[in-house]
Amino acid sequence: MNKPFAYPWDREKPYKLYHAVMLFCRLAAPLLYRFRVVGRENLPESASGVILACNHLNAADPAFLMAATRLRWRFMAKAELFEKKPAALLYTHTNAFPVNRGTVDVRALKFALAALREGSYGLGIFPEGTRSPDGQPHEPKAGVAMFARRARADILPCAVCCEGKLRLGGRLTVRIGEVIPFGELGLGDSPKRSETHAAAEKIMAAITELWKQGHD
Repeated sequence: MNKPFAYPWDREKPYKLYHAVMLFCRLAAPLLYRFRVVGRENLPESASGVILACNHLNAADPAFLMAATRLRWRFMAKAELFEKKPAALLYTHTNAFPVNRGTVDVRALKFALAALREGSYGLGIFPEGTRSPDGQPHEPKAGVAMFARRARADILPCAVCCEGKLRLGGRLTVRIGEVIPFGELGLGDSPKRSETHAAAEKIMAAITELWKQGHD
């Protein structure tokens, strides 16, 4: 009987497969979809110490964001994706890491902060915590603001936009917004819960505005 997959939490060094997968995504996205990127001029020179925050429509959203930004990210993914070894190995070697949703996952929190501080990769988060059931942005969880406060990280808001259910050959747009500096989030060293939620809502508002622009 196969042993359950054990995520290598002690490994700090990123895996090299990410670069090959990013190149594949860059080449495949325009071939499989009517793929467009808007706002690439807003990208920072490096993802180091930056949190990419985006709405969540499709399981392939991380791939679309990799293709659009061409920067290096560690994406936070639901722990269920790491239960079976073939998929778990793919996610792990593309530098994603698991988080148990609905709980305070201290191990994932520490790993995410270490990834932000490590310097070569940014952190990719979907603030809603799960895929949208109707294609529209929804209320964010407080986690994105908590990570930003702990790492004093700037936020890169993005939006994935598509009409209805994504299909091969369909229109798909990634819109990249202006970086939100950490100082504009209103988070001190010990913010109140209301301030943390306000910061999360500010981030989600920027994402929602980008999403709306993609549907005008």
